[in-house]
Amino acid sequence: MRYLIVIDGIITNIIITNIAFAEEIGALPYYDGAKIGDNYSPPVSLNTARANALQRIEGKCSAAIESGVTVDGVHYPLTRGTAQDDLNEAVALANSGETAIPYGPYGGALSIYTSAQILKINKAKYEWGLANRIYKALIPVWVQQEENSSILNGFDYGKALPSDWMTELTKQLTDAGIDATLLTSKLSA
Repeated sequence: MRYLIVIDGIITNIIITNIAFAEEIGALPYYDGAKIGDNYSPPVSLNTARANALQRIEGKCSAAIESGVTVDGVHYPLTRGTAQDDLNEAVALANSGETAIPYGPYGGALSIYTSAQILKINKAKYEWGLANRIYKALIPVWVQQEENSSILNGFDYGKALPSDWMTELTKQLTDAGIDATLLTSKLSA
């Protein structure tokens, strides 16, 4: 049988030997496509590729939401705690009829915003959060149906899903009354 000699993750030799000798010298099993000088990168099973894809996205939905939104050229981080609390407080003031509301992007200087501006920022926050939650909900369903390990191995949060899944994301966002083109372009950038 063929085995690989791997040093520091690089295939340095391909040998033909028996399993006992291969184990004795620490040779690794040969896989199709292995070449001397390449990184040792054996193929993974479909189940492993699926598990790895799901593990890679863990926590990235929240991070994407917390990265914030840009409204009228100003970026508003939405980190948990202070940034979201400050926006929620400003929204409460806007909803109570206040017309001049002190607010500043997290860590930024306070400015006076109109209630319309505050509600526009809050709407962008809601839409971005919903887009990410729907996207995240579609990923495990797609992962379980995907049969190509290479596609799964190359996937991470924020990348486009296959076109039929992006169509489904767009449909769900549109059904929710959200301008899907702006949000799906951010997700698949």
